Amino acid sequence: MNSPKCKCKLDADLKISKTAKNPSRLFYGCPKFGSKSDSCDFFDWYDNSKYEQEWNELQKLIEDNDALKSENESLHSKVHQMQIQYEALQQNMRDASGTTISWKVAIMLMLVAAYIAKLM
Repeated sequence: MNSPKCKCKLDADLKISKTAKNPSRLFYGCPKFGSKSDSCDFFDWYDNSKYEQEWNELQKLIEDNDALKSENESLHSKVHQMQIQYEALQQNMRDASGTTISWKVAIMLMLVAAYIAKLM
């Protein structure tokens, strides 16, 4: 991993904190820090945990996206199946309505024939 540049335009040194608040925590600091020469006081924590957290968040987003894709495909499949069922039901209704009309016509003809037979 490339180290950042300090304000002196030098590659910052990776150092280890010796404070009670942050024991053994890594940080970048100006290479002139602690020497008699003028230091720019550059300081930046080196936290792998930050990158790990971002990586974990990215992995979670990828997993969520994959789950949504899978759910979307499943829903598209269900919609397609429902469309097929709907078309079949429409056809059944058309067939049934044609049959109903045929029965109505047959009953009407029988009633007319019975009426005519009664008149004779």
